[in-house]
Amino acid sequence: MRTAAITGERIVLGRDAGVYGRIARVLVGAWLLLAGVDQVTGPGRGVGDVALAIGVLAVGALFYTAVMYVLGDRVFARLNPWTSTALLLAPIVTVAVLDEVTALPAPMPAAVYGYAGLSSVLIGIAGYGGCEVVGLPVVVLRRRYTVYCAMNALDAAERPLTRASSTTTRAVTGVPALLGGLHYLLLQPLLHLAGVQVPFDPRWPVLLFLPAIVLLARAGWSGVRRTGWSTASTATRSSAAGALGLAVTALGILAFGSLLFAYVTLTAVIFLTGIAAAARQALDTRHRRPGRSGARDLA
Repeated sequence: MRTAAITGERIVLGRDAGVYGRIARVLVGAWLLLAGVDQVTGPGRGVGDVALAIGVLAVGALFYTAVMYVLGDRVFARLNPWTSTALLLAPIVTVAVLDEVTALPAPMPAAVYGYAGLSSVLIGIAGYGGCEVVGLPVVVLRRRYTVYCAMNALDAAERPLTRASSTTTRAVTGVPALLGGLHYLLLQPLLHLAGVQVPFDPRWPVLLFLPAIVLLARAGWSGVRRTGWSTASTATRSSAAGALGLAVTALGILAFGSLLFAYVTLTAVIFLTGIAAAARQALDTRHRRPGRSGARDLA
């Protein structure tokens, strides 16, 4: 698969991932896969649970692949990406809500973890920066659609931080943010697996994101104040989105002490934003124009 970075095409948030975004997706995918395995291999679980989880995962993969094959170019390529995101996240969100309300059998959430984990690993390798729910269809069908997800917070922050003109700025903001990401994506899960108790409050490393949030917020605010959001440059929008995404991530970690809950919080925000966009698009059909993001052949 080709990526925009390789072909020189314009990088699109929700479609293309940078180096750090790709690495993060592989790490997140690996932990999700492990979480899924843990769900069906714990005490009281048997071969039937594993088989059911694999079956549900396969059904989910076939469902999303069929949906993207039939409706990808006909519908999703023409919709506002936020609307597409809400529609595609709806089945996963429904399963998550049902699991909270009725405590679904373990193989069900395990299958969701497994599907999301496998997709995350694959799109991390492929360089796709969209949502993991369409990761498998993207790989199978070799077409990319702009679909937002929680990991886009990292994608939005990565671009302005890694392209800052000053080496000092990159060191002061990017390096701490990188260390914070490594802590929550790699060190904390490894210590948890090893049964090692961290000798400090897991919320403290969130302070490593603060310099990046401040820099991105200042850059985004100054750009929007000059030109307004509708005419703001891609760099300005990326800075603003990165600041907001990192801030929500930090607040999620501060509230729950885990990146998982921050991930869930971001997903909820994105899903609700998608619903609002879908409602607005439905009420404004006369002025609706086809989405410009569309799909892109990878052959």
